[in-house]
Amino acid sequence: MDIDELLAEEEIVPCTLLVDGVNIPLWLAKNLSEKNMVRVELPPQYGEAARDKLLDGGVSVNLRAMGEYYYTVGREIAILRRDDDLRKFLLKTLSGPRYEKILDWSRSSARADASDLLDILTEEERELFYAGFHAHNHHLAWKARKMVRLQTSEVFAAEAKARKSS
Repeated sequence: MDIDELLAEEEIVPCTLLVDGVNIPLWLAKNLSEKNMVRVELPPQYGEAARDKLLDGGVSVNLRAMGEYYYTVGREIAILRRDDDLRKFLLKTLSGPRYEKILDWSRSSARADASDLLDILTEEERELFYAGFHAHNHHLAWKARKMVRLQTSEVFAAEAKARKSS
């Protein structure tokens, strides 16, 4: 597990324990749910009102305020609840206009301060932003012939190394 997964699992989720509702960390909810000791409820930030708000406002919605690890926690809740609609919703929001806007921001942020934009992004979206930012900067350096030498992608290097050792 990486640090982001550990931090995401600390998110508090509502559960029903026998007859009483209680809010517990996601990691505990997962363990108790596997043993049929709790039923994981849908947190309000994944409910219909929040979904409508996100689908209507898309890019301008401050998802970070709904949870730093909105997509990771949502995915885990969708698995625990066997909620295919939630899974599809998360995929739609991350791969739609919001995704495109994050990539646009990452390309234009080389010339502007992006701190205000980053304030509304979840950790997953920030990773996407920084990946786009670095890729764009590498592309510009390549076009300006500032890259001294082309380097093999880590993926291809690992694959070539694996083939060589076989």
